[in-house]
Amino acid sequence: MKKEIKLKKCELCNNFFEVNINNKRSNKKRFCSGYCAKRHNGLNNKGKCHTEEWKKELSVKNSGTNNPFYGKKHTQDSILKMSLSSQWKEDKYKFCSMSEKEKEIFDGIMISDGSLSKSRISARLTLGFKYLKTIEKIISDLPSVSFLKPWRYESIIDNRTNKKYINFYTKSKSYRNLLFEYERWYINKKKIVPNDIKLTPLMCYWWFVCDGFILNNNVYLCTDSFNDNNLELLKNNLIINGFDVSVRKNKRIYFKKESSINFLNWISEDIEIQEEYLYKWNIK
Repeated sequence: MKKEIKLKKCELCNNFFEVNINNKRSNKKRFCSGYCAKRHNGLNNKGKCHTEEWKKELSVKNSGTNNPFYGKKHTQDSILKMSLSSQWKEDKYKFCSMSEKEKEIFDGIMISDGSLSKSRISARLTLGFKYLKTIEKIISDLPSVSFLKPWRYESIIDNRTNKKYINFYTKSKSYRNLLFEYERWYINKKKIVPNDIKLTPLMCYWWFVCDGFILNNNVYLCTDSFNDNNLELLKNNLIINGFDVSVRKNKRIYFKKESSINFLNWISEDIEIQEEYLYKWNIK
């Protein structure tokens, strides 16, 4: 059947998204993403939940001999068949073949604000930024990776500032080799710095844009979440690249004045700095 596309407005965020009107399931979509669909259900729920009495009644109703599977067991043949059926051949997996340049960008994002979530067979990248243009830039610079259409999220009012905050998010599609990246970047679900990390101007540009700042004319990189071994690894790599750095008590990497200037020049020599981040290069 021929694919025929039309635009529909998301019932939650009012963004337009594409549906195939010749596909019944696609044409019935009411939301642009799973995130909007879940959030809509949550908002409609209005805090309602099952009472403890109802939960207990339901549990008793389906316990013991009342359970449809009571006394039943899978045969060994069935277990083997289910095991084999769940195993995919390698040619069925989706892979994203990132170039060396894309890998540098990916590592710069991962060492800062990027995060990976995994399933048994694959993983996906999640991005969240204040500026939509940042996400659009990353999507453009990572052509090997397909992303969902970015969505806008407006927070509830922050009691400290009495303001709402707007951010933009997107997720990549799930890829087999991003699972290998997950295993490289995480141990026991906690993000680490891989031992094979390679600091290049492009990688460090994204690291600084996402997680760096200037204070009193010195560059700082936010590395608060990493352990001492990770911090030592990063510090030594920066020293090898010619920068005079140290790790502060708050676990952030600090550049001395001359190295701050040299670092900013180094990471932006062959890159057009995004307009929204020009203030980060405002050093005297």
